Amino acid sequence: TQSTWGKKLNFVVFAVSVIGSLCLVISRFPSSPSFTTHTMSVYGVNEIISWILARPLTYIGPHNESQPRTHASVRPIEPSEQLKLVWNGIIAHVTETLYNAKSIRIPGFGAFSFEVMANGPKSAQEASNNTAAALLTDERKLERFGNYMRPCFLIDDQLRSHVTRQLHKQQISQSSALGSVYQQGFRMVVLNATPIAAGCYLQKDVVESARRAFFKAVVDLVRLGHDVDLNFKVVRVTIRDRKLKVVFDDTFVRHLQSVDCFKKQLRRADVTQRLATTWKTSPTDKFNSTQMATLIKRPVTAEVVTGNAKTRALRLMSIDFTSTSKVHFNRGLPAL
Repeated sequence: TQSTWGKKLNFVVFAVSVIGSLCLVISRFPSSPSFTTHTMSVYGVNEIISWILARPLTYIGPHNESQPRTHASVRPIEPSEQLKLVWNGIIAHVTETLYNAKSIRIPGFGAFSFEVMANGPKSAQEASNNTAAALLTDERKLERFGNYMRPCFLIDDQLRSHVTRQLHKQQISQSSALGSVYQQGFRMVVLNATPIAAGCYLQKDVVESARRAFFKAVVDLVRLGHDVDLNFKVVRVTIRDRKLKVVFDDTFVRHLQSVDCFKKQLRRADVTQRLATTWKTSPTDKFNSTQMATLIKRPVTAEVVTGNAKTRALRLMSIDFTSTSKVHFNRGLPAL
């Protein structure tokens, strides 16, 4: 009996030692990312700005310091608030461009574009006359065919290489001859820093530097395995666990799917506006009619100049008051 219990005890000790060795060997192997719990933090706009300012040697540019404003009445702000202001300008510019049914490309990130969709004809007679030329020239057929515009996102190659768990299917049907992104989208334009700089009262190079640093940081964070959440108001782009998800605002989607919007935006030019009116409209009036003109409250120059003059006068008076408390005389001159 004692020998039997001894054999059982030896077997238990041997089994425990084997299980411990296996656990030690398994722990040395790196775990697969598909079986691990995803605990990476999500980087929003504020976190991305803090990431950029904490690494000035990686994201070099004038955005790392407070820059003077283009309007004398507007005071300089801190670098973090400066980057937030540029981000708000990017949101306003992207929103206005998309509501005008124009595609916009952000270098290093991607492009927001549209695809003209058709539900199909409603009768056999219309099916026989369903040609692209007829659809584009006869606006009365637009309502009967049920055409609409579908928003979509074209990811940039720099970001696509790091979104490894994304099924890279093109959201726009294209042929192999369309190599440039400007040939893929509908009325594609690039993100213009000039109106953003005018709306933020900053130099153009500061806006360009902030834009490059911001979206370069997005690519770097995704490359390092972090999650990113970017809210453009009209569209929300999230990257979680190296998967891309793009959700457009419901109000914006309904606006695009309306027949009036489709008929108006499908034209290359606004035929309702006379050419003489276009010639008489100055660039300043065109800018004042955009969202960038109301991005921040425009200062009243007369009031600011008056306030600055009063501040300078008070400063001179305070210097005079401090100088009368103690008077220094030259040694070679008699005291008065």
